[in-house]
Amino acid sequence: MSSAKTIDGATEAKNAPSATLCSLGVKKSDGPPTACGAIPFRLLVTLHLSHLQRLIMKLTAIWLAVPALSILLYMRSLSETTRNLLESLRSLLYNGSANLDWPRCAEDLLKSIGASGEPAAVPGIYDLLFHESYWLAQAAGNATNQLVASCTAIEIAKLDKIIRGTAEWRACGPPPLLSQLPVGAAGVLSCNRNGYVREAAVRYLANQYTGMELPFLLLRINDWVPEVRSIAIAATSYRIMKEYSRQLVRCLPLLESLERQGRRDGEDILQRIRKTLAAPDCVPFLGEAIAGSDRQVRRAAMSVVMEARPCNTSTQILREALGSADGTVRLMALRGLCGEVKGASLCRTLQMALRDRLPPVRALALTELAERFPDVATPHLTAAVLDRHASLRSIARFYLRGCGVGEFAPVYRRELSQQHASARPFVIAGLGETGEKEDSQQIAGYLSHPMPSVRRAAISALGRLDATGFQIAFSDALLDRSPSVAKTARNVIVARRIHIPADQIRVHLQFAEYEHSQHILLSLIAKLPWWDSAPLLIGCAASTKPALRGIALKLLGRWRGDAHRLSSPLTLQQLRQLEMEFKRHGQSLDEETFRDLLEVIRFAETILLRSPSK
Repeated sequence: MSSAKTIDGATEAKNAPSATLCSLGVKKSDGPPTACGAIPFRLLVTLHLSHLQRLIMKLTAIWLAVPALSILLYMRSLSETTRNLLESLRSLLYNGSANLDWPRCAEDLLKSIGASGEPAAVPGIYDLLFHESYWLAQAAGNATNQLVASCTAIEIAKLDKIIRGTAEWRACGPPPLLSQLPVGAAGVLSCNRNGYVREAAVRYLANQYTGMELPFLLLRINDWVPEVRSIAIAATSYRIMKEYSRQLVRCLPLLESLERQGRRDGEDILQRIRKTLAAPDCVPFLGEAIAGSDRQVRRAAMSVVMEARPCNTSTQILREALGSADGTVRLMALRGLCGEVKGASLCRTLQMALRDRLPPVRALALTELAERFPDVATPHLTAAVLDRHASLRSIARFYLRGCGVGEFAPVYRRELSQQHASARPFVIAGLGETGEKEDSQQIAGYLSHPMPSVRRAAISALGRLDATGFQIAFSDALLDRSPSVAKTARNVIVARRIHIPADQIRVHLQFAEYEHSQHILLSLIAKLPWWDSAPLLIGCAASTKPALRGIALKLLGRWRGDAHRLSSPLTLQQLRQLEMEFKRHGQSLDEETFRDLLEVIRFAETILLRSPSK
């Protein structure tokens, strides 16, 4: 390793922060910003520790770059077409005087951006709302309104966070065109960092009753400026009525988010909204939301329905919700019906829910059926012993034991001998949960089964019954062609603390032909002691596969920060293995890892010289 590499690496590391800031649009300054009160400039003058000064300068650079990073991450979801439109608009506005027809071109570009339906483009045209040109600000407002119209309440909350954290603080106040902008554009202005702009925008929104203004008013309920907060609370209180129920229901996920913030200023408003929606005449609007396509609105509306019961309307909605495509909604509906419906109607509902594809729904139905209708539940409990999910099998065995059934292993042995291909994985899993060590030999025959689900179940069952007797089988399963089988073997090895020698892992790495097996072996290498792990990681760091090489270098970097890595016992054979791998593949390592390993080897040689018995 030549010294030139060290110098070049240091030069690159030194120039990296400046390049990063320039790429983000942050101007490089001669010193730290005076506005950063948490990092005073006097601290840099007083302290003479160079590494601490560099740390402070890096933190300052990060502090400056965070707004630009957040907006870049938000706009990363834009399509290539919309990105090109924004770039063309930016170029046209910068060089507008060179094109006599630039006003019409800019308006066409804004129309195309508005028609894209991508709300992430709003930050790219936000500054145009303050433009001195009337027609350009109007065109930007129409495009913004069109983009915001397709946003959900949670997406508007995310847009508020981006605009509030990245928009420039404008001392000039709100734009003069505010009263002529569409509601969506005025709502975006209510997210501005300047309190005067927010106040003017909220006053304008308070007089609009299209429904689009409601999410923006709710966001300002928790505003940190008292004037803005009071206007938003008053405007929202006027809209808590039946005629606004549909718009209030759409904002339910936003209400839950505001409640989690724990601010007391708008707590009464939020409670009034939920109480209003829970009224019987507003429950049908909740039913529409539960049948809608927005998952967050569905679940939030379902929670309000649970609060609204019992009433005839809510019971009907709960029955309809059992057919929802959302499993969480079905589970909530079944819980609600268990508290309202009784008798034969509930029994039929529970038996129908036993066919649900979601295990928690089936588990709740089976538990309620066994508790309330034990005479009807017995055949369903017997069938659930062979359920594909472990929780259902466990519930069934629990209640059947109460009925006098004590042994379940014979049931699984009998089913396993009947060769039911579809249920074989669940039968093997059940035998592993209830069987004995002698059953492991019968299960071991399925380790080479062509179905991955059967091999996976066999490995899990053997891990329960006889983990120490099948260590070689678990080790060989790490190379299985199915990722799920290999991961199951890894999980059994880790959970049962089975020791796989480093030499065996090295052989597996040589013959591993699947990428998932290589990654799983690397995860096991990371759990070995340092002196066994380091040689293997050095060899993987020289791999021609980028993914494998990247993980190995990351693990070596993690070891570099571990103060206890050298506390494990060291043998001369381990040291020679480390030296051999370092000599063979050391040039493939980065500069810091190379120096660290060199120091470790020197330290280890010193330790062994002091301990001649080793």
